Amino acid sequence: MMSFKENPITRIRTVYANRHEPEYAHAFADLSWRMLLLAGCIVILGSCAYGASQFGSALADLSSIAPPPVSPVPSGSQIDQKKLDATLSGFTARSADFEALQASAIQPIADPSQ
Repeated sequence: MMSFKENPITRIRTVYANRHEPEYAHAFADLSWRMLLLAGCIVILGSCAYGASQFGSALADLSSIAPPPVSPVPSGSQIDQKKLDATLSGFTARSADFEALQASAIQPIADPSQ
C-alpha cells in the first residue's frame, strides 16, 4: 500500500502506474474524481473571469460614448396649425364613427347550415 510520508507526486505516479491493480482502485477513483473537480473549477473560474473582463470592457466602451446634446424643440420643424386641426378633427370623426358602430344593432346573419 501507499505511505503518506511519500512525496505527493510520487504517490500520484504510484497510483497511476498501478491503476489496474484492485488494491489501488479506491485511490485511483479518488484521484480521478479530484482531477475532474479541479478541471470543473478551473473551467468555471475561467468562464467567470472572461465574463467579468467582457462586462468591464463593455462598460468602459459605454462610458466613453457621449450622447449627442438633445434640444427641447428640433430646429427647423414648425407646427402647422391647419394640419394639426385637420388631424385632430379626423381623430374626433373616427371616435364618433366608432361610438356609432357600437350603439347600432347587429344585423342577424343567416345560418349557413340550414
